[in-house]
Amino acid sequence: MKSMKNLAAATLLVGAAFATSASADLVPGGPTTGKALAGDCYAELDVTDLGGATLTLDSKGKPTITCVDGDPCDQGDPGDGRCLINLGTCINQSNVEGCTPPASLQSLKASAKAKGVKGKIVIEAPQLLDGSGCGAFVDIEIPLKKNGSPGSATVNLKAKAVKGTKPGKDSDKVKFVCNPGEAVTLCPDNPAGGPDKLKMTIAQEGNDLDNGWTGISQNFAVTPNGSLNVCLSECDTTSDTECTANGPVGAGSINGPTFGAPLPLLASNVPVCVVNRFDQPITGTVNYATGDISIHVTLLSDVYFTDRSEVCPRCANNRCSSGDRQGEACTVDATLVVAEGIGNKTYNLSEDCPPLGQPVGILNINFDPLTSGTTNALTGDNPCPRPAGTPPGVPYQDDDCGGGVCGTECTGNACASQVPDPVNPAETVCRDNKGGISQNCCSGDTTRPCFPIADGGSIVRTGRAEAPAPVFPDTTFPKTGTGVLASTFCEAATGNDNVNSTTGLPGPAALLLSGTQEWTQEEAPPAE
Repeated sequence: MKSMKNLAAATLLVGAAFATSASADLVPGGPTTGKALAGDCYAELDVTDLGGATLTLDSKGKPTITCVDGDPCDQGDPGDGRCLINLGTCINQSNVEGCTPPASLQSLKASAKAKGVKGKIVIEAPQLLDGSGCGAFVDIEIPLKKNGSPGSATVNLKAKAVKGTKPGKDSDKVKFVCNPGEAVTLCPDNPAGGPDKLKMTIAQEGNDLDNGWTGISQNFAVTPNGSLNVCLSECDTTSDTECTANGPVGAGSINGPTFGAPLPLLASNVPVCVVNRFDQPITGTVNYATGDISIHVTLLSDVYFTDRSEVCPRCANNRCSSGDRQGEACTVDATLVVAEGIGNKTYNLSEDCPPLGQPVGILNINFDPLTSGTTNALTGDNPCPRPAGTPPGVPYQDDDCGGGVCGTECTGNACASQVPDPVNPAETVCRDNKGGISQNCCSGDTTRPCFPIADGGSIVRTGRAEAPAPVFPDTTFPKTGTGVLASTFCEAATGNDNVNSTTGLPGPAALLLSGTQEWTQEEAPPAE
């Protein structure tokens, strides 16, 4: 008969934590009966967010943890036909009643095997086996079976204590089961028979963000790997290749609530972390034969005034280094170098790691259009006046060239290297040390970027369209390609005077997004 004491202990250690979210939960493993219980704290699993999962114990106290595809315990996308369990190993813990953690272990071996996944997954032990500590986290993929029935994986832990410790070892097994969730149709079938979905993913290089009229906050890189997703309709596989695009946004949608990981911006000792949230569904038209894209994207940009040594929170060792979720689990979504940062200039960024506190401003950003063609021009005296209800910011100027002319080739940090032009790859352009692309600099200071808007000038950006392969009239999907999307837009002032005066807000802004496109068709066109 199962020991009620052991069952109660396991429930306290594991089951009670399952109602929590965005945290890590310790799982001692099993068996948890008899003498084995005295060593059950030697090695344990540290599992990211077991919210929604259930625990059962067999007659020997071996645990089975069941997760549903799409529940918080699944770190992957809902409805993707799998559960993604994020876990690591911890040693010599003090949470198991009846087990005294040893001062040191002699060895620890941990591995996992999932049905339907080739090979054994090795799970790293902590670097030091003295005292208590945890190793690096890994993802365990548990696919559902082809017929949609549950999948499973088993994790094995084998800890050996130093000589003279009793008991001398801790051998555990933890079984994970993935149950199917509710069917999720991310994009409906295209009634006209053409592709169903377009995913546009930002590349690591070839991007450029220009904020405000001073030039100091121009030529920034953009956080890579963020994506824009739209469902497609009204295009077929014969003659009409222009599709109507509609991309739902928000939690549980194909775009989610945020556009990529937080963006660290640092210039002239003014550190800003920006979190971009989708405001309205993405709409527009796209053409899968030519790669032409013209979409309308609206964002709410939360601007946080931060610190030069930690412009945005980092995801280090699968934990947020700072911010609102400091110490909690995360997955690295993108990596950027902050050229003017203090200390470690490389930032591993995660959507799981937002900044702490309240933003100094929430900017309404309107990309209309975000296009592979030529953007609308920003022209005239003060093309971006202060929107009603926003902070006053600083008085507008065409540029901050000190009486010089904006239109000179850039030098110094504004031209730290020559790279292929994302719009015309056969040519080269200047890459700023901040990571963005340089367009124009001041004649009196060729290290200062600027907008050439004075004396009747205008701000224009041009994207690039590429026919995805296999090229139409081949109707094979998926089709893939690369391209550049461009936009010019206006930015309001924030509630921080340092940010406004350094950047030049309210004022104009411009964007180039290099990336890849994937056009997919979930099912074959219906027969007539």
